[in-house]
Amino acid sequence: MLYSGCILRNYDPSWLRISIMSRHTLNDGVTPDIRLEGMFAEHWPQLGPPSTLIGQYLRKEISWYNFDRGYSSYLATQAQAEVDQLMDKIASEDVIVLCIEAEELDVAKLKCHRRLLLEHIRRLTPDLVGPVR
Repeated sequence: MLYSGCILRNYDPSWLRISIMSRHTLNDGVTPDIRLEGMFAEHWPQLGPPSTLIGQYLRKEISWYNFDRGYSSYLATQAQAEVDQLMDKIASEDVIVLCIEAEELDVAKLKCHRRLLLEHIRRLTPDLVGPVR
């Protein structure tokens, strides 16, 4: 089963914790974020959005809608091999994908790439995706 959550929270210790953050730094993009040490077992930055897409969104050059479309396209094309690997993992063990964004009570409003990743995988294998945590 695949779950999603904030990397700063503790979850079921039996789940494989995979960070899908492109980098583990503070907002300056350089300084390591020491809060993240030991908070994940594996790092799959290739499941994070491309840096150009992140930059466009942060500079307000594109809307969240266009970010969503760009990231979804990236997952379906350039990151398809990694998505397939993740689906293989979740078929045999519980996995939680993590990033720095906090949980939102209304999951549909969560502007976070891990929600978009879960939605992408849910379209491919709906029975293997659990709720955002």
